[in-house]
Amino acid sequence: MICFYFALTIGLYAQNGVLKFQSTNHDFGIIDTQIQGNLITCSFPFVNIGDDPVIINKVSASTSRIQVDYPNSPIQPNGEGVITVKYDLSSEISSMLQNNQLIKTFRKPIIVLSNAKQSRTSIRISGKVKANIPKEQEIKEKDGTIWYRIFRNGKFGAKDINGNEIIPAEYKKVSYYYHDGEYVSRGFKVIDNSFCEGFYSITGKNVIPISRGYSHVDKISSKEFGTFYIFKKDNIAGFCDINGKEVIRFPFSYEKCSIIPHSEGGKFYITYLHAHNFLGITDGTSGIIDGKGNTVVEPVDGVITLNKETSSFEYYSDEENKTVSCGRLSDIKTTRNPLANNPVE
Repeated sequence: MICFYFALTIGLYAQNGVLKFQSTNHDFGIIDTQIQGNLITCSFPFVNIGDDPVIINKVSASTSRIQVDYPNSPIQPNGEGVITVKYDLSSEISSMLQNNQLIKTFRKPIIVLSNAKQSRTSIRISGKVKANIPKEQEIKEKDGTIWYRIFRNGKFGAKDINGNEIIPAEYKKVSYYYHDGEYVSRGFKVIDNSFCEGFYSITGKNVIPISRGYSHVDKISSKEFGTFYIFKKDNIAGFCDINGKEVIRFPFSYEKCSIIPHSEGGKFYITYLHAHNFLGITDGTSGIIDGKGNTVVEPVDGVITLNKETSSFEYYSDEENKTVSCGRLSDIKTTRNPLANNPVE
């Protein structure tokens, strides 16, 4: 009991301690890692302007890459102290090199816990990292592919393993594209400053020119349709064949949704799914259009599938707690498959 009251008395007594920092934010500005290196350091001086001693119990950073040193002994009234912050940028720089980022902004909060009158104080470091982008960087992909990202005049391109330039250094971003499934798609996606996307084959053929103004370009290979490309542009969505020729488009945007081709019973149709969450589960709406853009099934709250036994489309309704039929395969007007005879690479 004596110890308890002693500790309580000390706790109440220390509530009149006040830590005043010269500044609670340190802005490093632009950090040129080629000159300054990967480890940056700053200090946060403070003074106890209160009437009681202050003990700093803990200082917590938002990432393990930040190390903080602070006084372990009580700071007496009118006493001064310093919190020193060291930030290792190695992981940031590695991520920037991998993602073709020239400049990356950071803001990192640091929480100071003490027995002062204000027991929780937030300080912060911020700045912009300028990565030392090499003129040529060897990239080893998970599937074993080796290529070289080239950097020239602030733009990116690519060379193959033999040193041949297969993508000119004209893009904001160049990234290797690989889909590991039953069929494999390989190549390079490129993005310009307007966030338009294009695609080069693994050998450097400019299959989807960036001048088309497409966005959300994805390359897909399947047993049923061969290799094709899906794209979005303004308020349209569509497909290109293996050679990059635009073969079909639909009068709706598929932002935040997927469009998937199907072919069954001589009928070609598209399923579109809205609102995928981060777990890959569709919790929004889906619908069906045929190959000419005609609506076959209006959007419903659920995932539409085809029941091959009845040749009808159906989905499970959470509201009705049962499977609901919403259309038939015979409602599709077009029988032409625009992706037919499209070979797999």
